[in-house]
Amino acid sequence: MKKKYSIDLLTVYIREAHPKDKWRWSGDSVSCSIRDPRTTDERLQIARQFAEEYSINPDEIVIDTLNNNMEKLYKGWPERLYVIHNSKIVYAGAPGPFGYIPEEVDRFLQK
Repeated sequence: MKKKYSIDLLTVYIREAHPKDKWRWSGDSVSCSIRDPRTTDERLQIARQFAEEYSINPDEIVIDTLNNNMEKLYKGWPERLYVIHNSKIVYAGAPGPFGYIPEEVDRFLQK
């Protein structure tokens, strides 16, 4: 089915979910190799690496402040999908990782 909508996509890199120098849960099998960024430049570098690794246009990724203002405002940790239309949230996905369902956003946009 051909998509019938046009969107601007923006990825916001918020605080690191599993930094190797901070929080880990018991039995964690995820290899956490990223240290929690302490400066804006460090956070920007991690976002650039993410964009390159996942083939994301660098113009479509931004970083949160070190105070995590965006994460606090949108409750985006650990990951979350939103659709914003006319400056209003019209879709808010459940928190990830289990609530991170891009196909659900696709169905919402198709309506």
